[in-house]
Amino acid sequence: MALDAKAATVTTPTASVVATHRARTPETDWTASKLSATVLAGLVARHPKFITQAPLSLDVLGGMGQFVGALTLSLPLAEHVCVAVQLTDDQSLSVSRTAASQDDSPEVVTIAVDRLVVNRGVIEADAITHVASELQNGAVICVVGVLVECVRQGLLPVTALSASISFGLTGGISKGLDFEASLMSGAVISIAKALDVEVEVTAIHQACLEVQTKWIQRAIGLGGMGAVLSGEAHAISQVRFDPYTYVGSFPFPDDIAIVGIDTGARLDCAHVKYTKARIAAQMGRELVSRIVEHDNITDMSWDGLLSRLTVNDYTDRFRNRLPSQIKGSDYLARFGPLSDRLAVVEPSVLYKVRSRTEHHIYEHARSGQFIEALARAVRTKTTAPLIEAGDLMYASHWSYGQRSGLGAIETDVLVNILRQYGSNFEIYGAKVSGRGCGGMVVVLMRQTEQSRNALDSALADYRQQTSLTPTLLSGSLPGAMVSGARRA
Repeated sequence: MALDAKAATVTTPTASVVATHRARTPETDWTASKLSATVLAGLVARHPKFITQAPLSLDVLGGMGQFVGALTLSLPLAEHVCVAVQLTDDQSLSVSRTAASQDDSPEVVTIAVDRLVVNRGVIEADAITHVASELQNGAVICVVGVLVECVRQGLLPVTALSASISFGLTGGISKGLDFEASLMSGAVISIAKALDVEVEVTAIHQACLEVQTKWIQRAIGLGGMGAVLSGEAHAISQVRFDPYTYVGSFPFPDDIAIVGIDTGARLDCAHVKYTKARIAAQMGRELVSRIVEHDNITDMSWDGLLSRLTVNDYTDRFRNRLPSQIKGSDYLARFGPLSDRLAVVEPSVLYKVRSRTEHHIYEHARSGQFIEALARAVRTKTTAPLIEAGDLMYASHWSYGQRSGLGAIETDVLVNILRQYGSNFEIYGAKVSGRGCGGMVVVLMRQTEQSRNALDSALADYRQQTSLTPTLLSGSLPGAMVSGARRA
């Protein structure tokens, strides 16, 4: 690869394909797509069939911030999950996933309704643990769990549990992309359509949150729920959490693109590292609460969510009073367990409290600044605000690795390569996406031939340096509530 910054051109020595470009566009009748047809074929009874297309989300900024009440920005991708349902009379809930290839057979799991309903009430803690361990398959647990939780909340009648559900994913979805939120949303929306009932977006989010804490007992990427449910195609979905509040969509013009890149890398320890970072941040939240109470601080807003702290309040009042690190056993002895059910303190682990805490405070601020910069870019039609937005992405990437400890060599390599091309080649910013530790990178760029050529060359450089083949994900679909469930 040759790069001439003055001429702002890129030349590549070969025309080899360096990535699989999947620029899916909405179909006039997506129910007739190959994936939809395959999913519908998994339902064999004669009852009416209903199907939903739920996009996966790409974290643009703030992706881990849902548990601290932060502003998260996400984009609904063209990659999606199709979920088809059919009410039945056999008092069982059957869930099947379409075969990934012609050589595979569909996975089918069936559970009797009386295992999920006891004395006209849905099952509770011990029974949930038993059923989840018996089901084993994480995707199936999500589907069963979200329907049970919707029945528990009164969103769906008990008859919703007597159904056949078939789902499938667009091919080659990265391990760095969480699809559980899309799957659960699609299942609820399809079932609700079959039963002719309406379910609110906030209620779906709450049901998914219950699945995360009770059924899966690990974080499953609910930060992108805004894009999954309510997102507009080619627009950034803005969501605040605790309570879940859909702020709105920010559409960007055709000459600006936000794309995802699957780096082909995912650390096996990703879940463990994310959990440690979450626990440390929740320790920081608890310590801030104690300082507020001890010092009787009344001239700032504090309701227990880290996102409510301004950067100035944090640095002036709290930063130097948080321990840089503390052993789990010492924390438990002094302060007791955390209230977050997904943040169980391990006595033998050393937690880096200060840095993990401040990542969320700075990231929340960056999310707001990012939208403001894009808005200026659209209003003024100038490049400077795009460069500013890109700098916020680079700062976020650094914070993921250095403050939260969720970096990976591969994503660092790709982001550094893209930064070298930079604004001279109309590539303005890049950062690790989602929960870090490899996986996805998100890029802000112009939609021009020059920038696309530069991106292809950057991906070729990345492949040469890492021996990994990246995959470019472009295209965008509306959220599942926007497109709605359809009768097939």
